[in-house]
Amino acid sequence: MPWLRSRAFRRLAALTWRNDDRHNHGAMASELTRLADPPRLRTLNLSGNRIDAEQLVRLVAAPVLSAVEELDLSDNNLGPEGAMVLAAARLPHLRSLRLSQTWPRDDGIRALLGADFFPGLRRLELAGQQPPARDRGAARRQPRDRRPPRVGPVQQPLATTERPRPCWPARTLGKPDHSEPDRESAHPRGRRPTAGSDSATGC
Repeated sequence: MPWLRSRAFRRLAALTWRNDDRHNHGAMASELTRLADPPRLRTLNLSGNRIDAEQLVRLVAAPVLSAVEELDLSDNNLGPEGAMVLAAARLPHLRSLRLSQTWPRDDGIRALLGADFFPGLRRLELAGQQPPARDRGAARRQPRDRRPPRVGPVQQPLATTERPRPCWPARTLGKPDHSEPDRESAHPRGRRPTAGSDSATGC
């Protein structure tokens, strides 16, 4: 990359470079560490460049990061080791640090909280902290909690087929009477027999 040593490049104040090619493997980070007279960058975005913890060791020690205020290393497989490398770096001007999807885990986050530059930070991004693909496969193999069985609606009791008893006036014991009962006299108009009365049989 000969343009990195041009006069125009040395006047830059911000640089964004993203190359997720599997054969790239942090090529831009390696190039920046070899610059003897780098630009005085205030913003450096190297997200998605397949940078690992070993390359980060050389990058944070390079002069190109001496004046950086905003550093974005998201989407790089840094892991807890990379977070610890950052925590040990001397970055006195750093005000914004983005580490989304770098998987620092709890050990790396604790190291960042104790870094010398942490009190001066105004922004810290740690979003999307999921384990790498090999760990996600193990997580999928873990047994899941069984859900409680679904309870359907309560069924209503079936209707009975028993016919209601006819409500006839009580008869006195004695000679059977086969004549048709007088319903008008048994049930006066406007008045219905009540339970327990002499003219009803429990209706």
